[in-house]
Amino acid sequence: MTDLDRRLMLGAAGIAGAALAARLAQARSLNPPPGPVAPTGKTTDQIEPRIDLLNAPAAANVTSDANAHYIINDPGSYYLSANLAVSKSVGIQINADGVVLDLSGFQVSAAGGTGVAAVADVTVVVRNGSFSGCGIGVDVGATRGSRLEDLAASDCVSAGFSLGYGTQAARCSARSGAIGFYANESSALVDCAAIGGSGGFVVGAGCALSRCLVDFSSGIAFDAPDGCTFRDCTARNGSGDAIAAFRTDDGCTLTGCTASANTVKYGFVVGEGCTLRDCTAYGNASGQSASAGFQLAGSAAYGCVAVGQATSLAATKSNGAGFVAGSSGNVFEGCLARGNTGAGFQIGARNVVAHSHAVNNAFAGIDVTGGDNVIEGNRLSANSEGLLVEGTANTVFSNYARLNLTNYSIVAGNRVATIVAPAVAAAINGSAGGTAFTTDTYANIAAS
Repeated sequence: MTDLDRRLMLGAAGIAGAALAARLAQARSLNPPPGPVAPTGKTTDQIEPRIDLLNAPAAANVTSDANAHYIINDPGSYYLSANLAVSKSVGIQINADGVVLDLSGFQVSAAGGTGVAAVADVTVVVRNGSFSGCGIGVDVGATRGSRLEDLAASDCVSAGFSLGYGTQAARCSARSGAIGFYANESSALVDCAAIGGSGGFVVGAGCALSRCLVDFSSGIAFDAPDGCTFRDCTARNGSGDAIAAFRTDDGCTLTGCTASANTVKYGFVVGEGCTLRDCTAYGNASGQSASAGFQLAGSAAYGCVAVGQATSLAATKSNGAGFVAGSSGNVFEGCLARGNTGAGFQIGARNVVAHSHAVNNAFAGIDVTGGDNVIEGNRLSANSEGLLVEGTANTVFSNYARLNLTNYSIVAGNRVATIVAPAVAAAINGSAGGTAFTTDTYANIAAS
């Protein structure tokens, strides 16, 4: 071995020894610290920082009395660890603000009592469980800004859910019993459903409902006062011949909503200043007179569809109509009325029907009973009468009528653009041919 090799070996050994000394210096002592031994892990409360109501220790934060099985008196997180059978007036009473109650998938059952109730002006969260046979499943009707999530109520006597001011409800359902949901003002409900029962959603002013469903209700599916919003909501299979599937007061907006296969007087009946857009009334029927898919009272319908409205009464233009103007000042634009047992559109005074289509209705495609209306650019096909104008001082132009028993029936005293019946063109092959209609751009067209 050369001197160089020996020097390299000695250097490597020195480096390894220095590294070992450094590790030993960093290692902790194996001797226990002085004093008593103390726990170093997390407590059970730290791992699960919630209170199990069914096994709650005797303390001021969870009590009971003759009226309630469990009374929550302090803010915090609480849960159920088993089903709860209610034999008192209330199963779980919440008396504190800031309570989160997780039912953990368990059921609260009662013979008429309230499942969960909260006092006035608190804000609570209730989620993840079900209620059966209660008077009201969850009653937070006096609270403000509460939240309900992933809850189901069945066979509740008065209501599945009672919501307070500004409550949010998501993915909740009510089956059978009475009303599905009562909601105070400014509440928001998303992906909720009411199946069976005597009514679906009865809400306060300024509520917003999205993707909600009512099926097999014997009453009004969606009942709302002023300023409410409905988007993509559905009412179907209703019975009882209620006034409407959707009933609103003034200033409401309905978008993409559907009323189908209901026995109701109206699919939609709305007040003043409402907007309906892309809504559908399909296959509804009624035993009441003057029924229709839509009745508006000083509102506007854009792109709405009324198909197959029927009546069990004698056939008249007012029974099973598509669209009805319940008062003046309505706009119907881009709408379709098809195959209804009454008139397609039936309007009184000072309304607009524009760019709409009425086809295969048993009475007139458009029936104008009053004056000062504008009837513009509509398509009227295969109705008993295309356009029937019974009032005066109306303005009629740019309409197209074909294959109606009578295309136009208009009394004197109206402003009617020239009615033109174009000649039938010869065969066309190329870039020339056809026949002149008219130079009047406002002319009405009549075709056999």
